[in-house]
Amino acid sequence: MNFFEDIASEGPLFKQLQESGLIRRAFDRDVIGELLGWGWYEELYSDDEPDFDRLDTLPIFVVYLNEYQRDAIESVMRSYQPLEAVKKAGHFFDFLVVNTDLKLICGMGLGRKNRFFSYLSANSSVFDNKDASNEQLLRDSMPWDFLTKIQETLEELGQEMFSRDSIPGNPDSLQMALDAGPNDEGYYFLEDDDQEMSEEELRGYIYDFEIHDENIDDAGSMLKVFFPKLETYELNTGDY
Repeated sequence: MNFFEDIASEGPLFKQLQESGLIRRAFDRDVIGELLGWGWYEELYSDDEPDFDRLDTLPIFVVYLNEYQRDAIESVMRSYQPLEAVKKAGHFFDFLVVNTDLKLICGMGLGRKNRFFSYLSANSSVFDNKDASNEQLLRDSMPWDFLTKIQETLEELGQEMFSRDSIPGNPDSLQMALDAGPNDEGYYFLEDDDQEMSEEELRGYIYDFEIHDENIDDAGSMLKVFFPKLETYELNTGDY
């Protein structure tokens, strides 16, 4: 049984992913209810309440490739060989969006400097970032553009992580410098750092941390609706 057949029929691989909390239907009614307030799925309510029985049967799934769940992820890679080349090339996908009827997979993740990347594979072809026609086919197979929304959420998360990691110091060290007060010239210094800062700069960095942390928490909260055990910080590549 190949990857698509297994997922569609809820075979051994599907059950392993389900037991590990790594797979959800993209149009699961519980997910729709929780994420509607975040601006997801709104178009499904344009006329009346959605037909949840129909949505529950759509062959569209999202898989979280949590590398700490090694056994499950190795099973996915054995079942879908093109993933092996992506893994060997460097940064691996964080999520897969799968249409089992069309035999299409869109893999997406964060790479160096937490830049977003997205590649598509059709029926065991190599993953390609220039397969616009099949990616559009995948989008068109959905009653609401789930693919674009999860891509945008992950991309925004990566941007926030990069911006946060680019701020000097950390919230604690910045607050310690502020509490220690300025030197005779009116400048502040981080511990073990010779960079001088004004009070305005110091407070600005502290504020920036607060904003980025809030945005990271928001994006992570949306993804955790699908995968409650997801730890947002684990998506940060730390590769700079």
